[in-house]
Amino acid sequence: MEERTITIEIPEVLKKQLEDDCYYINRRKRLVKLPCQTNIITILESYVKHFAINAAFSANERPRHHHVMPHANMNVHYIPAEKNVDLCKEMVDGLRIT
Repeated sequence: MEERTITIEIPEVLKKQLEDDCYYINRRKRLVKLPCQTNIITILESYVKHFAINAAFSANERPRHHHVMPHANMNVHYIPAEKNVDLCKEMVDGLRIT
């Protein structure tokens, strides 16, 4: 069987990262243990909790800007995106699916 050589061009940024990884793994014995104790689902759920707590506490603050929606039904309560917990949950669910 004939041995062939394949040349792969590696970008400098990636090459530097691979060299650093090689150094830490072989010289410093710092191999990352997988799987990580904290998985992505836990991180996403923690983010939603953090977001909800911040939104709840900021709801007690006096609003700096009054949001007026033209032609909006007056019975609908407008919640800005940065304080909308349901929107945050929907975004996290979308990340969880992909």
